[in-house]
Amino acid sequence: MRLARRNKGVAEPEHILWLFLASLFAVPFAMLLWGLGGAAKIHWFGMVFAQGVLAISSTLCLSTAIQYATSSYRDLGGEHITTIILIRNTLSFAINYGITPWINAMGQRDTFITVAVIAGVCNATMFPMIMWGKKLRMRSADTYWRWVDQARAKGLSH
Repeated sequence: MRLARRNKGVAEPEHILWLFLASLFAVPFAMLLWGLGGAAKIHWFGMVFAQGVLAISSTLCLSTAIQYATSSYRDLGGEHITTIILIRNTLSFAINYGITPWINAMGQRDTFITVAVIAGVCNATMFPMIMWGKKLRMRSADTYWRWVDQARAKGLSH
């Protein structure tokens, strides 16, 4: 609401991206707690706490990404939801499939430090999108409307 007030009463889709700020800190924290905690054999509750933080952050990230996509390109909302969930599920599979060889190659500590850095960088992409997201949306308007017309012609959009 505060961002909309500062924007002369107009809420932009990029305003919701500030929710990624929580994940910018929470995900690397959870990865470090999980990886370094496991390597140091901390109490089991620390591991459960790391998983809880990660689960909450994952839910926040997914819902924020869906909200941003559907707010930015309303007429293709269903396609966006499907795409976002497909990406999430593919990454979950890839991480689960690849984490053991990665840990075997680098060790648990170094692997999870790397994962924490990657997570921080991925979440930090919120800043360029906050700054330039509206310009990118405006530049993609012709493509967007062409896709909407194609979806409508196939009966896939309202």
